Amino acid sequence: MASDLLSILKKETMTPKQLKEVSSMRIVELSCDLPLTDSFCDTFEKLISLTSLKKLELWDFRVSAETLDLNRRLIQAIGSIKTLTFLKIDINCQLEDQEHLFDPLVELQNLQELILILRGDIPRNEWPKPASRLKRLPDFVNKLSSVRELFISMQEPVPLAEESFVSLQQLQKFTMYISDPPAAATVRTLMRNLFLLPALKSCYVFGYYNYDKPRRGKPIFFAEDNREFMSLPQLRIVKFNDLDLGQLPTGLARCENLEELTIGKNYITTFPECLCKIKKLEITHNKTLDLGQILTCLDPGMMETLILNHCKLKELPSQIGLLRKLKKIDIYNNSIKKLPVEIGVLDNLTFLHTTCREIEIHSHAPFSSFLSHLRNHSFTDEEKKAGVAIYFQKNDYLDSVPASTIIPLLLISKPTVPQSVLAVLEKKIPDSIGAIQDSSNLCICLYGVVEGLGLKELKEKYKKYGIRTESTLTDKATHILIGKGITKEQIQLVLKSSLPLVTSGHLRAYLEKLEKPFLKESDQTIVTNLKRLLISVDDDNLQLALEMINQGGLPDSVLYTLVLVVLTFIDSKIKKRAMTLLERSAPASVIAAIVRIRLKNDYLKIIHLLWNAPDIYKTLLARAILEICLPEYSAICSRTHEKMVKDASIREFCLCHLMDVSIEDADFALQVQTENNVLDWSCLPLDKLIVGKASLDKIEALKIHISDFAKKTNPLKSFTGLKILYLAGSNTERRKQAEPNLEKLQQDLPQIQVFFT
Repeated sequence: MASDLLSILKKETMTPKQLKEVSSMRIVELSCDLPLTDSFCDTFEKLISLTSLKKLELWDFRVSAETLDLNRRLIQAIGSIKTLTFLKIDINCQLEDQEHLFDPLVELQNLQELILILRGDIPRNEWPKPASRLKRLPDFVNKLSSVRELFISMQEPVPLAEESFVSLQQLQKFTMYISDPPAAATVRTLMRNLFLLPALKSCYVFGYYNYDKPRRGKPIFFAEDNREFMSLPQLRIVKFNDLDLGQLPTGLARCENLEELTIGKNYITTFPECLCKIKKLEITHNKTLDLGQILTCLDPGMMETLILNHCKLKELPSQIGLLRKLKKIDIYNNSIKKLPVEIGVLDNLTFLHTTCREIEIHSHAPFSSFLSHLRNHSFTDEEKKAGVAIYFQKNDYLDSVPASTIIPLLLISKPTVPQSVLAVLEKKIPDSIGAIQDSSNLCICLYGVVEGLGLKELKEKYKKYGIRTESTLTDKATHILIGKGITKEQIQLVLKSSLPLVTSGHLRAYLEKLEKPFLKESDQTIVTNLKRLLISVDDDNLQLALEMINQGGLPDSVLYTLVLVVLTFIDSKIKKRAMTLLERSAPASVIAAIVRIRLKNDYLKIIHLLWNAPDIYKTLLARAILEICLPEYSAICSRTHEKMVKDASIREFCLCHLMDVSIEDADFALQVQTENNVLDWSCLPLDKLIVGKASLDKIEALKIHISDFAKKTNPLKSFTGLKILYLAGSNTERRKQAEPNLEKLQQDLPQIQVFFT
């Protein structure tokens, strides 16, 4: 554009169309990387004589001894543009003490926005690197009374005298870039002088941070007596980035209209005082935060946006609950895995962005749906906190929460929550019926759905035990049984009643004492056959197993096999029936863990979610998974189960867990891995094997990883019957590292044959 414009202006005569085109221009961007000549200046002077320019951008304005006269001529021409309101000059100055070169720009009394870039003699695409040769800010900047927005970029911290700022008291917006690392004295002077500008509305001070180099600056602190930081009544936006600040100027606490504060790549730990009007706080790449203290310094009635990225935070403090007006929280790129319970009382929160997707809040996130349920039911703050604790399974918090606070949460229609609430209540409510000898003394009021059965089915079931049931609370009732689907009115009756509460788990345990189902007392052969039916590829076999459990009860050792059927089986009818049986027989904590998992075919994630759920019996779960690998099961198992147990990661953490539990479990783990006295241990550390208590003398062939073998001084002393050793992952370098142990092995156990794979 610049070259086309200059080519037109160089002509002695222009067509009427060209003249009209030039005279109507209001914005011009020129690049002075074109040769600066008298002809260039002639055409530029002709341009400004033909048009009323409002905006001018002058890129790469080079100042040198050879071009100094032409530089003066061009600056003189710019200073004569009385209509100019915006000026951007990118100065490439190679001479010192040339500040007065720009004095003609004082005549720009209508200039409102000035962008001044001072840099050294380098190509534009490599900026910023070396320092400008200018030693001070050009004087004309201090004499432009109409300027409302000033942007200064310097590649070297230039001492800015106090008088430079006194004359800028009309400024409404100030932006400065200083180099990396900023000099501490310069930053202190700059901060002090900024507070001499009472009309200042926006302040941006950025250092240039080089990501390729380690940070060299030390934290910058101010004198304890900070009274020189005066109040700026107009200040609304402040951004201090890359300045190595160890504290904020105390004057910010006296800026009563400050609404937005951004602090990036500093060493801030605490805030000075209350920042009363802030709506948006952004702190990034600051790894020394005392976030709890900082949150208490913010006005809870004003804060709407909180951004805390790349700050190495491990948790959000409970003080987050003070900021009741918060709408947006961004804590991306931190190590936060769970949210504090106080997040539940932030009724205006609609967005939360984190590295952990499970706790994000947006239009489609599960946690957003849960928060909506909390808000729609008008729960108290304590109930909302308890709800979040249940959602994130924070049992340490729930230990101190009374049952009366948790019971109303049964109203939440999100399927996973009521079951989790019942799991918590089952532990919290004392078992009030366990010691009752005569079941005819029981009269239970039924509220909600229990064990997947409605009121009619439950009445029929309990009738054969002599237990009386009713659907409304009367004087005859001795207990109240609560389940899912309970109504708001029923909850109010429960909270007002003095009758003891019963959960389905308590009642199930009581009924088992009265009449133990036959499968509960069966021998191992029947249990083994039941498991074979459950994992069978034949749906008829599976249906038969479910009917056996329905009639005879669910043995403890079969519980997690049935759980795997529910989580991994495809047929919806079978899953539904299996889930009904689990609800009747399994602890509430197991049911709560299952209903939270909404995945299909991602077996690794399914097992990990189940494994990490509270109150899961990991040993029985590991055995249930690995049993499918045994010969009596593997030949008949469905493809679904086969795919799951073939996942190396699932097998690995199950085996590692069992090796640490007991001798019996360790032997079982080895049995799963052994076929014809061959043990494949290549995906697991050898330490897990040789320090265990399992018998290894029957192993004749062993496969381990060569790097693991190379680290041990006497790795195979426990394998007295070993004949063949396979070393997996072998290459030239690893073989060389393993040579000392191979020589020792041949001396101690010459009968062993070694094969590299």
